[in-house]
Amino acid sequence: MLKLLGLNGIFVFTGIPPHKPAIPIEADSLMREIVLKNQVVVGTVNADAGSFGAAIHDLGVFKQRWPDALRAVITDRFPMDAYRDLLMGKNMGIKNVISIA
Repeated sequence: MLKLLGLNGIFVFTGIPPHKPAIPIEADSLMREIVLKNQVVVGTVNADAGSFGAAIHDLGVFKQRWPDALRAVITDRFPMDAYRDLLMGKNMGIKNVISIA
């Protein structure tokens, strides 16, 4: 799949495959392609409902203890149609997010 990924592409592994025999790869070539094409490969696992609930609780505690710090994490919010400026424009702030509402 990574051979088909374009410039500045992002590939997200969203699950764990079953154990199978190892697949031989040329790690040096893979790394070179990823770096030269400015690609990202990341893996993620979904949390269960209890973990999401705990995270929401922890954010509430954080907000009570350090309200200014939590607000400062997100520098600004933008509508979906501002995506091009956010991706291609001058980067500013700590964390800019696209609000989907």
